[in-house]
Amino acid sequence: MGVYEKLVVVITGCSTGGIGHALAREFAARGCLVVATARSLASVSDLHDDPRFFTHELDVSSDDSVRHALSTVLERFGRVDIVVNNAGVQLELRPLGIDVINVVPGAVKSNIGNSALASYNRMPEWKLYKRFGEAIRARAAYSQTSKSTPSEEFAKKTVDAVLKENPPAWLSLGHKAMIMAILYHMPLFIRDFLIRREFKC
Repeated sequence: MGVYEKLVVVITGCSTGGIGHALAREFAARGCLVVATARSLASVSDLHDDPRFFTHELDVSSDDSVRHALSTVLERFGRVDIVVNNAGVQLELRPLGIDVINVVPGAVKSNIGNSALASYNRMPEWKLYKRFGEAIRARAAYSQTSKSTPSEEFAKKTVDAVLKENPPAWLSLGHKAMIMAILYHMPLFIRDFLIRREFKC
């Protein structure tokens, strides 16, 4: 199958050790051409020389960066078949003819806890947040327990669902996924109350 006959899958947030990286590897293993994006190309360097991947820098919080990445992909491959928006910014793609599947993950083993803690530890010590320091650290590591779903398993099941002829509009996978799905639909004030109670802040 030639490069241009393969499904073109764009994935945001593909840094090594994360969910996006595992999804990129799984889509590639299924014969897709994967556009693996991250804010820094250094964080996807292990994919750079593999012909199943096209790596590209993308900061989803910058409209210019999104436009540049999209135009580069369309210029190079002529289309985008699947977008996996793993970087936490909601993009409305239905007007572009792209069906949207909402994936609400439970606890999935990834590098997110370490990244969050590293970011928190680099912040200046603000008196306002000092009393919440322990709760912030606990929240950063909350999804990273021995019961967390391995990212490879999560990726395999997600790709299975996405590549179906009639994929679901909603997909919730991973440890405590049902709880996360319920929280997702709760009013914000109830979610905030439950989270404050869980982390005692």
